[in-house]
Parts: sequence; structure tokens; C-alpha cells
Amino acid sequence: MIRTLIIDGITSVLSRHRMEQVKDIFRSSFPSLAYLADEIPLKLKNPIREGYLSKLLILEKKQNLVLGFAFIIHFPSIYASFLDFFAVHSKQRGLGIGGSLYESVQEHCRQMGSQALYIDVSPDDPTLTKNERECIQNQKRIRFYERYGCRVVINKEYSKPVGNPPTYAYLMIDPLNNEDFPDITNIKSALSRIFLLRFSRSVTPEYITNVLESITEEGFRLRPIIKKRKRKLINIKVGKFQEKFALIYNLQHKIHHLHDKGYLESPIRVQAIMDALEGSPLFNIVRVKKIPDTIISELHSPDLIQYLKIVCSQLNENNIFYPDTFPIRRSSQKPKNLAIQAGYYCLDDGTPLYKGAFIAAKAALNTALTGADEILSGKKVVYAVCRPPGHHAGINFFGGFCYFNNAAAAAHFLSEHHKVAILDLDFHHGNGTQDIFYHRSDILTLSIHGDPNYSYPYFSGFIDEIGEGEGKGFNQNYPLPPDTNDSTYLKTLEIALTRIKEFRTEILIVSLGYDILKGDPTGNFNISFRGMSHIALKLRELNIPILLIQEGGYHMNNIRRGCEAFFLGLIN
Repeated sequence: MIRTLIIDGITSVLSRHRMEQVKDIFRSSFPSLAYLADEIPLKLKNPIREGYLSKLLILEKKQNLVLGFAFIIHFPSIYASFLDFFAVHSKQRGLGIGGSLYESVQEHCRQMGSQALYIDVSPDDPTLTKNERECIQNQKRIRFYERYGCRVVINKEYSKPVGNPPTYAYLMIDPLNNEDFPDITNIKSALSRIFLLRFSRSVTPEYITNVLESITEEGFRLRPIIKKRKRKLINIKVGKFQEKFALIYNLQHKIHHLHDKGYLESPIRVQAIMDALEGSPLFNIVRVKKIPDTIISELHSPDLIQYLKIVCSQLNENNIFYPDTFPIRRSSQKPKNLAIQAGYYCLDDGTPLYKGAFIAAKAALNTALTGADEILSGKKVVYAVCRPPGHHAGINFFGGFCYFNNAAAAAHFLSEHHKVAILDLDFHHGNGTQDIFYHRSDILTLSIHGDPNYSYPYFSGFIDEIGEGEGKGFNQNYPLPPDTNDSTYLKTLEIALTRIKEFRTEILIVSLGYDILKGDPTGNFNISFRGMSHIALKLRELNIPILLIQEGGYHMNNIRRGCEAFFLGLIN
């Protein structure tokens, strides 16, 4: 699992270990500034001396391996922040790490009250950056920031040469999802602070004066972004379809929002989906129905349900507990402390207990069950945008950001009326779904996922796990190696679809994960957006009702474009 941590001081051996990794990434990414690496801990320790509040955000995975970092300076009094340094480990570039880290930066700045984030970047203009290789890198860096809403400020005074040998820079501004960019007064105020507290030793007073005087209503312009035209769902003609798809999402998911650790499973995931589908004539939005709690107890053990209900109700808004101690076996002995008991029920140390977790998990379950009810009412395609996800939640355990199993609940509900199959297309094996139906023959469960030798949840998802007892032969796993491409994935999908046809499936439930796309920070497949469309096309050819249950996907651009590509494939 990958998570973002916020460090504002070096207080432990573990923090010092992380800091040494940050320094190594810094020296590798900024060789000409390598001498500054040792100053990072000092800037975190002495905000009064530095004159500003600074935070270090790091993205790390298991064994406390740092994948990238961002050093941010905050100016609370003027509601602004400055991104001082941002870098990803050289071996992790192009894998979605940078995108996930920057999204965490944006979220953190908003939490700090900032209305804009300022970034100093090297120019992508060949007349200013003579070295061709450096210029290409600068172009990539600026395009990266532009994808997240940042804009280059056109200002000749700011981009004038500084120092000897001369260096050039552009100013970029990120409005942090605000509708408008800061006004001239706020920009000048922010730049004045940044120059005074961060660049006072590298630029002259004359340079600062010239830049500030040049920021006027007439002298402030944002450089336009050159975007490729892409086909939008909103442009599809409604008359091409006999009926609209049902779209279901629950606003209660927002109650499950963890701020302190840059939790990847955040509300912005749902917003990215809604942004992609907003304005499309393909969907009718359906209100979530209240489903009886008996459905949960038919899937999960009363012990697990009661535990989650009690412990979450006893935690306050600022009290978040991550399990950190796990029994080697499922012993009947449990410690008295409720929070510490989490290790008895949880798979990992990345799924927290939190006041909003139980309520949000029940809301997600209701979202899935409302989708199932829409299928029974005659809808051919239903998309239940569930959050938190569910396919890692089993009979008596939770984990992998999942608390209750949404897809399993929908399948169990529908199985009373029709033959149901679950096809899990998330990058990670649906170990919870497998656990729930491992001894049942009335529901076929199939999962295409990353090889568990390399991918979470590691201890399940192998090809020889085929079910037990009555369920023998009704569970099938299709683990695929790292760097799996469209061709390999689609061939495997054909095999799974053949099994679905042989089962004479009447309703298909798809656990949909955009983390199979290239660049997701939690996956290692190379599936393209075109491949996502082909996956949807193959599903449509089954010609049976499909209930889509949202699972993973943690790269916001991938979610938006992947969602769009999937539905374009489904309707073409």
C-alpha cells in the first residue's frame, strides 16, 4: 500500500531514516543544489528562524521506502503556499507517483487555508534554456503541473536572468480548485513574502522591485494551455440508445475523509468520476435507497459488524487509528483495548479506524444495493459509484481501504432472483469477495489482477484457489505479471468471459478499478485508455445486464479519462 505522510519535524529514528532517503532523492534530482539537502531538517525544525511554516510531504510504500517528496512553504496570514521542491525517485518516474504526490500537495495546501500555490519553474522556451535535453525536461515538468490546473504567468520581469552564470525562471500559479486565480493585490503580497523569505539571498532588491511593479492588471497574463481535442461523452447523441444508464452515488461518502496522512482513498476520487460524466445525456442519477441492515449480517460476521460500529462511534473527528499489531493466527484471544483489537480484524496497517468509516461503509453498501435494485427494475447498465470500496472486505476481516463488501452484497441480493457472476477487474485481487463466496456454487467469482507475488494483498489470488466444498470450481483467479499490456489483458478477459457464458450468467457484476491503467501509483499494469474501451466493448457483447461497482483507482487523471474511455467503449 502507498500513503502520504506529512513531516514537520525530525523526532524519531524512523523519521530520520525517511529524511535520509529524501536527501538522496533531492541530490539526484537537483545535482547543482545538492548542498541544500542537509538544510531541509533545519528548515522544518526552526520555522521562527526561517520566518515561515514549512512542511515535508513524502509518498512511501511498505518498508518505509520513500518514493517522492514535496517541500512546501506556507504563509497562513496571506492564505498562500509556495512549492519549494518537488521530486520523485528516479526509478518511480512515469508510474503515477508524481501525480498522486501532487494531488496530496493540493489537498494539504487547501487544508492549510491556502487559496493559491506558487511554483518557480525553469523555462520551456529554447531561447531561455539553451540545453536541448534540459528544455525537453522543463516542457514535461510544466505540462505536468498544467494537468492539475496550474498556469504559467507571462511576465518578462520575472523571467529575466538572475545571478552569474545567469538562470531563468517562470512563475506558475495553482488556484487549488478555486474558480478564480488570485487578484493582483494577493499575487504581489505572496511574491513579496516569497522573495523576502526564500529568495532574498539569490535575487537583488532591484529585481524584486521590478517584478512587483510589473504585476499590474495590464501586465498580468496567464499563458494558454494547448490541449488535444478529445471525444466527450456529452457529445454522444441520446437517440443512439434505447434507454439511459443509471448512475448512483452517495454524498455520505464525504464523511470518510482523512486529512492527516494524505490518505489516497479520498473524496476527490468520486469527484473525478462525476467530473468525467457531468453533463452527459447517457445517465439518469438515481437516489440511494435505504436497504435493511440484514443484508450486511448475511455477508459479514456479527462480530466484525459490531466491532466496527462500536469502535468508530467511540473515536472523535481528530482520532484516527491505524492497526499496527497483527496476530500470527486468528486466536480467540483479543486485547481489551478496542482500537488495538483492529489488528485482529484488519489485513494491513493502511486501513484506518475513523469516526466516519462505519457510516460511509454502510452508505457505500446502500449505493451498491440500490444499483442491484435498479437492475431488477429492468436497467441494462447501472454504475454504482461506491466509496469506500469493498472487495477486500471478507466475512470476518476488513482492509485495503475496504470495510464492507459492496459487490458481494449486490451479488447476494440478486442471487435470489437470477444466476449471478462477479468479475473483478480491479488491479488488486478481490480477496474479500473470494472469501465470502468460496464455499458457494450459486455465484461465480472471477478475478483478473496483479500477480500476488508482487502485488497486494499478496496472500491470495493464486491460480490454484478454485473454491472448496460446494464452491469448488466456482472461483477462478487470473493473476497477471507486472507490465501487462492491452493485448495480454484482453486475451485473459476473453477466457474469463467464456467461463461466464458457460455458467449461463443472467446478471454480471463488475468490480471496476481504474488502477489497472498505466500510471496508477498502486498498480503495475500498462493498460491504455484504448484498452479500457476494449474491455467495456467485450463486456457489452455478453448482452446481459451489468452492474458496475466502483473499487480502486488512485490517479485522478486516469480516473477521469479511464471512466470516459470505459463508457465510450460500452456504447460504441
